[in-house]
Amino acid sequence: MKNWFSAWYRRYVQGIRRLLYLWVRTQVSGVEHVTSAQTAGPVCYVLERKALSSLAVLSEECSRAGLPQPLAALHIGSHEERRAWCYLWPRQRIRSVPRKPLRNAYLGRLLNQPPADAAVQMVPVTIVWGRAPERPESFFRRITSDAWGVAGRFRRLVMILVHGRQTLVHFGEPLPLRTTAAREAESVEIELVTRLRRHFRNVRAGIVGPDLSHRRTLFDAILSAPGVRRAVAEGARQEAGSEAAAERQAWKYIDEIASDFSWPVFQSLYVIIEWFWTRLYRGIETHNVDRVKQLVADYSPVYVPCHRSHSDYLLSSFVLYNEGLQSPYKAAGINMNMPLIGPLLRRAGAFYLRRSFRDNPLYGAVFNEYVHQLFSRGFPVEYYVEGGRSRTGRTLPPRPGMLAMTVRSFLRDHDRSLVFIPIYAGYEKIIEEKTYLGELRGKQKKKESPLDVLRMVTNLRGQFGKVYLNVGEPIFLADFLDTVEPTWRSLGEGVGDRPQWLNEAVSRLARLVVTRINEAVVVNGINLAAVALLSKPRQAMEEDELLAHMALYVRLLRKVPYGNSVILPARDSTRLLKDVEGLGLLDRIEHPMGDILRLSGDNSVLMTYYRNNVMHLFVLPAMIGAAFRLHHEVEESALIELCVGFYPYLQTELFLRWPLEDVPGQVRAWIAAFEEEGLLTRVGGTLARPRRGSRASYRLSLFAGTVQETLQRFYVVVVVLGHAGERGVTTDGLVERCQLVAQRLSALYGFNAPEFFDKNLFRGFIETLLELGVIRRSERDRLYFDGSAEEALRYGDLVLEDELRENVERVARAHP
Repeated sequence: MKNWFSAWYRRYVQGIRRLLYLWVRTQVSGVEHVTSAQTAGPVCYVLERKALSSLAVLSEECSRAGLPQPLAALHIGSHEERRAWCYLWPRQRIRSVPRKPLRNAYLGRLLNQPPADAAVQMVPVTIVWGRAPERPESFFRRITSDAWGVAGRFRRLVMILVHGRQTLVHFGEPLPLRTTAAREAESVEIELVTRLRRHFRNVRAGIVGPDLSHRRTLFDAILSAPGVRRAVAEGARQEAGSEAAAERQAWKYIDEIASDFSWPVFQSLYVIIEWFWTRLYRGIETHNVDRVKQLVADYSPVYVPCHRSHSDYLLSSFVLYNEGLQSPYKAAGINMNMPLIGPLLRRAGAFYLRRSFRDNPLYGAVFNEYVHQLFSRGFPVEYYVEGGRSRTGRTLPPRPGMLAMTVRSFLRDHDRSLVFIPIYAGYEKIIEEKTYLGELRGKQKKKESPLDVLRMVTNLRGQFGKVYLNVGEPIFLADFLDTVEPTWRSLGEGVGDRPQWLNEAVSRLARLVVTRINEAVVVNGINLAAVALLSKPRQAMEEDELLAHMALYVRLLRKVPYGNSVILPARDSTRLLKDVEGLGLLDRIEHPMGDILRLSGDNSVLMTYYRNNVMHLFVLPAMIGAAFRLHHEVEESALIELCVGFYPYLQTELFLRWPLEDVPGQVRAWIAAFEEEGLLTRVGGTLARPRRGSRASYRLSLFAGTVQETLQRFYVVVVVLGHAGERGVTTDGLVERCQLVAQRLSALYGFNAPEFFDKNLFRGFIETLLELGVIRRSERDRLYFDGSAEEALRYGDLVLEDELRENVERVARAHP
């Protein structure tokens, strides 16, 4: 009788499957978890709730993926269960009150079986009908959304009809279930049920986001927070006003800051964004997004992308939503809160912050509390640690403000762990190229306005290539804090307290974040062509030589990988170069002896942007090339010493991933790769460049061009500070003089890279010199050499031509 009923029930579910899939369309993730679970033991699926529609979807997706069927029998040793699935919650009617999961008879039978050879692999399966977060005040959303409410048969039917074509199926990581003694079965079952409840809650939050409370409720929670109450009282005291007035001001600040997410607005924007990408770009290439999917069940994600373009605001939301993840709440500068556009972005999840609020304690308290409320309620959040967009293509020095708020919020409440998700966003061609070109040449940054944005979008013409998004290696905040302050859990933090170790911890975290972003770089044809062409004085190469150089770069990067997250192009250099030409960034000069490709006009400056995207990958081989630019033979030990000596300055500017003690090993790896390619030869401990005039010698010399401008800036700082003598110079004064000398050198030598005289890069060099003790700062904020000038100058003598060094000396001496 049982076998007859099981066969009939399987046919019944199969009939429901066929009926459902006339309408339903699914997006599936986590299949690899079931595939790996099969090798460890028999698989049993766990659904969140008992529902025939969910079972039918599970059965269909298992058939499509070739996974064990939930309706098949489950064998545990000599025991057999008629089905390989169970549910956590019982079926509930639409009016019923949610109850705790009942003691599960199915789990009880599994637990009370004699010990088997392999543990049953309990695979949780989350099925979500539609993506709309639920607002309590909306009856329609209550009926149609599968966010957090209880769904009876009628409501589930409505959800399938409304959202069936946006159904998400997620297979979670398996939980092994071993049979146990009867006296322990109850406690094991309670522990398993607790873990499953947490898993389903976290996965659902990662897909649709947490419950959206009414905005007024959030406002009240912020205003009643102790830190905000203290700031209100202090503001009333300082301004000699009433607390009611200060509270009204705090309310205005919250209204200025807070997002007001609207699902219909987000859906409408999604359609517009999809049109935007397909109109301008050839597609979005994504990598390692599964890293996020594996984490959202147990961690609250904090997305920290690089910031290269206004398109970044759209890119991550678009990709994450397409991958079945909740679009994060985004921190945006107050400059983006412009008429029309600002309210639209606010309803798509943006919240706004002022550039600086150090002198406004009330605003700071309100903003800190708002951020804490987001994290404590489980919202995914995204912000740019660089602060603003990079106009040079480099990863900018991090601004730790938002990171500090995140860490302080976590110290207050770390029940749910936070994980930072570094994201690299790369473009074959940026839409702001004309704007960036003007700013690179010194034009003042213009304040954004709706008309400017509209004008820019409507004036876009042609194709902009592909867009690349790569998820870097995650940073688990709890693990990071363990390395900085092992006792952080016991210390805790009051609302207004700042532990003494916090600033150092946030500074280290900020550098780690941008370093991980750099590790996730995606290399494309534009980057490779830019590295090669900008290494030539006249920025022109024969086509076959350019193709050979691009292929050489990829081979070397495969031989000496920068990191596990770097993505290299899969296509050959001929197809890559064709794409570059198609974007209008190269000029082709046809010639019977072979075509020549060159950069001219504005493209010479723009290509520095794309070279800078990947410059950190080539800096060590470029240092090797620079050493052989002036010398035919170099001792290996001297070459390693040179790279180690320069490394701290290069690391500061380019956020390189290796600690100083690992640099010799990396240099040796690059030397070995150069030897394999015939770019260097070895006689004992001495390395020699190929014969001058040979193709191998020419290729080696091109590597030096990648790092020459950086070495020249270093030399300018050392020489200018050296000429300041005993009287010293202020930091601002040194930066100003270095910029003037660099501008003059740029005019003399035709350097077509505006960042060559960027004040921020000089300032970074100076801070590194201070950290290393090469220079010191007096009580009057004047800088002096600390007896190490000769050593610093010696490094410059090894890699820079006599003429350039003499010009730097002459200009610095003539204009002290």
